[in-house]
Amino acid sequence: MTANSSGLNSLLSLKNGLVGYWKLRGDCRDYSGQENHGMVRGEGPAFGKFDGESGFIEVKNSASMNFGDNDFTVSAEVFRKGNGASAGGDILCKFDATHRNGFSLCLGTSAGGYNSQGNEQQIHFGIDDSITADWEDCGRPNESSNFAGSLTVYDGALYVGTNDAQDESDWCHVFRYKEGSDWEDCGRVGNRRTHGIEAMITHEGALYAGTSNYDKGGEVSRTGLDYGRIYRYQGGQEWEDCGQPGKCGRLPCLASYKGRLYVLGANDESTPDRKSRCYVYEGDKSWKMCGQWITNVHCMMVHRGKLHVGGNGAKYWPDAWLDGFPGAEVYTYDGKDWESLGNPLGSWEKCNQVHTMGVHRGELIAGTWPDPVAVSRNSEWKHGGFLGDSIETNDLAVYNGKLYAGTIPRGDVWRYEENQSWTLMKRFYSPEGWNPVEQRKSGGDYREMKKAWTRVTSLTVFGGRLFASIGSCTGSIHHVPADVRGRVFSFQAGKSVTMDRDVGNGWKHWAAVKKRGRLKLYLNGKPVASSSPFQSEKFNLSNDASLQIGFGESGYFSGKIREIRLYQRALQSEELKRWPRCYSTNKPPA
Repeated sequence: MTANSSGLNSLLSLKNGLVGYWKLRGDCRDYSGQENHGMVRGEGPAFGKFDGESGFIEVKNSASMNFGDNDFTVSAEVFRKGNGASAGGDILCKFDATHRNGFSLCLGTSAGGYNSQGNEQQIHFGIDDSITADWEDCGRPNESSNFAGSLTVYDGALYVGTNDAQDESDWCHVFRYKEGSDWEDCGRVGNRRTHGIEAMITHEGALYAGTSNYDKGGEVSRTGLDYGRIYRYQGGQEWEDCGQPGKCGRLPCLASYKGRLYVLGANDESTPDRKSRCYVYEGDKSWKMCGQWITNVHCMMVHRGKLHVGGNGAKYWPDAWLDGFPGAEVYTYDGKDWESLGNPLGSWEKCNQVHTMGVHRGELIAGTWPDPVAVSRNSEWKHGGFLGDSIETNDLAVYNGKLYAGTIPRGDVWRYEENQSWTLMKRFYSPEGWNPVEQRKSGGDYREMKKAWTRVTSLTVFGGRLFASIGSCTGSIHHVPADVRGRVFSFQAGKSVTMDRDVGNGWKHWAAVKKRGRLKLYLNGKPVASSSPFQSEKFNLSNDASLQIGFGESGYFSGKIREIRLYQRALQSEELKRWPRCYSTNKPPA
C-alpha cells in the first residue's frame, strides 16, 4: 500500500459513523451531513472562542445523537490557558439532569473543604442512567486523628490533610491515597506547634498546604501554639517553608487566581482588632496583605474572572460588633478592588456564615449556616433549597453531572435534583436515639452539644469516583473518638473516568471513547485513562436533552474549542493516533 492510499483510508475511516462535526471556524454548522446544526448563545462560540461566562452552542436533540447502550466517541481540539480565572467547565454535554441520564466531557478541578479550585485541571468523562453504587470505606489516613479534610488531586494522586491526634508527633500530617483502604504518610508539614492542615491546593504545578490550629470548640488554649504557615510539597516527606502570612491561628483556605497564590487568615493578630485578612504570595517567604474584613472569613472560589471570599457575621466576636451589620457577606476581587455581593439569604437570622462556595451550571453557589442552604447567584442571589434539617453546608462539588453537598451535624452527603430539591445520599454518623437538631432547638450549652457533631469536611473527584472526608465538628481528638470521623469514603454514580493529571496549556486533542463496557480517555492520540469494566446494556444514554458545546452542569468553559466530532462508534487507538491535528505546534491550521 502506498503512502497516499494509506492516508486516504485513514481519512475515509474518520468519516465512518460520523454524526456530528462542528468546525467552529466562523459558523456552528454541522459538516457531518446529519444536519445537526448549532445555535450560538453569546458572542464568540461560532469562532471557537468561549468566554467562561455566557457563551456556548446549543444543538437540538436528534435521533443520530442518541446512542442508547451502543459505543460512541467524542473528540475535540481544545485550547486551555491555566490562568486560574475559572473553575473548569464543560466541553460537550448531553445530559438530562432531571432523569440523571446522558454523558458529559468536561474540565474538572480539585480542592477540598473551604479552598478554592486549584489551577491544575483534569479531564472528566462520564455517563449515567440513574445508576448509583454503594459507598466504600477508603480507610483512615491518620490512625489517631478524628479529622480528615482538604481532599486534593495533584499529579495523578489523591492527598488529604489531617488535624489533631493523640500524640503531637501525629499532628499536621498529609497523606497520599494508595488503594483500597491504604494511605501513605507524606510527612509532617513543618516542625512548628500547629494542630493540622486546613488548607491545601494545587498552584502552578505544585501542591501547597497551610498549617492551622483548628479550634472549633473554642477550648484549645493558644498558649504555646504557633501561627499558621504555608508550605510547598517537595516529594517524599519533605515540605518547603513558604513563610507566615500575618499572625493567624487559622489559615482556612488557599486560592489560585490569575497566576498568583492567595490565602485567608482568620482573626489576624497583626491588627489590634483582629481583623481577618487576605494575603498574596510574593515569593520566597514573603506575603502581602491585599484585603481585610471586620468579620471572620472561611472560603474562596474563583468564578467568572474574579476571586470570591465568603465571610462570617461579626456577632461571634462582640468586640468587633457593628450595629446593623448584615451578617455573612460574599466579596469579589478583581486583583485591585474588593466589592460586596451582600448576604446570600438577605438577613443575619437566615445566614450569618458562608462556609463554602462552588460553581454549578455557571452560577456561583454559596453554602450557609444556620439555614442549611445552597444559594446560587448569577446577577442576584437565588434560594437553592434546604438540605433536610442539616445545620450547615460544608462543601460542594459537581460530579458526573450532578451537584453534591456535605453538611453537619450528622455528616450527610446530599445530591441536588431540580426545583430546590435535594436527595440524601449518605448519613455517616447518626447513633440511635440521637437527635442533634432537636437538641439545638431546645437550648442548652451550644459548645458542649457540637462536640458530638460530625461534618463532611471535603468532597472531590478522583479516579472516576466522588470522595468524601469525614471529621469531628470541633477538630479535637479530646471531644470524640476516631471512629467514622477521620475516615475517607467514596462512591460512584453512573460510570466515570478521569485523567487525574493536569491537562496542560495550549492546543490539545481530546478523545473520549465508550467501548465494550469501558470508558477511555485519549490526549493527543495517546491513552491516558481507562475506567473499570461495567455492563454497557445497563446504560441507555438516549434522551431528549440538547447537546451543548462549551457549557453544561459543571459550568461555562473558558478557552477555545474547534474540530468537534461525534461518532456513533468507538474509534480505534490507531485511528486516534493518525488524527489530522495541529496541536504538536500549538498553531492554528491553515
